[in-house]
Amino acid sequence: MSTPQTFQETTALEWLNHFKEEWQQGEHVVICGPTGTGKTYFAQPIVDIRDHVCVLAVKPRDETLERFQNGYKYGYKRYKLTRHWPPGYSDDQKYIYWEKPEGIDRIEEQSKKIHAALNRMYREGGWTIYFDEAGYISGTLGLGRALGVLLNQGRSSGISVVVTVTRPTSMIAKVPKEAFSQPRHKIIFKYENRDEMKAAAQVADMGIKELEEYQNALETYYPKGYSDFLYIGKGKTMIIRNGEH
Repeated sequence: MSTPQTFQETTALEWLNHFKEEWQQGEHVVICGPTGTGKTYFAQPIVDIRDHVCVLAVKPRDETLERFQNGYKYGYKRYKLTRHWPPGYSDDQKYIYWEKPEGIDRIEEQSKKIHAALNRMYREGGWTIYFDEAGYISGTLGLGRALGVLLNQGRSSGISVVVTVTRPTSMIAKVPKEAFSQPRHKIIFKYENRDEMKAAAQVADMGIKELEEYQNALETYYPKGYSDFLYIGKGKTMIIRNGEH
């Protein structure tokens, strides 16, 4: 299958430099890709652009938490870990909010605390909120409606949502469909599973054949933890070569 007529490509570093200028506060970013393609790896330099960031950690042990907390080792800014929200604001405005689950019987409590934190950030405005795995937030914690509200109305409050999605089929079932029209910036890694590719096409707002054509041009680097991806945003559709990032 030939590459699309509108094919453009660039390196991840070159794209990121342009993205810093294009990404406005209040605009959302959705990152879709199977496990191991590098969603979290690439989300870090994206959210690091912003000054007021909340990285939401929800697992008993969370590699995402460790990566952001020790981000200075990778050349990124330091994030302060907090187990409570609000965290007691200071000059350090990059936080990891870790609402650690204390057992499967405490999931409802975890959900309530996260919902309260999101509600406060929504009222304050100006935050960039990073959801490492929207499937857990929307499914297990039952916060799909809250996530949908943030995506639908966050722009008016100056809220930017950056969300990673492993299985878009699950997300589409849990989050209001209109919410997927809100992200101005969409990053799609390569899917081999046909059903997930169809769902990713809905997120990308393009036909399955068009998305498949682009995805055939992507390379994956599973052992390294990152891969090429497709970027759709503000009238641009580009393949980003991420192998050297």
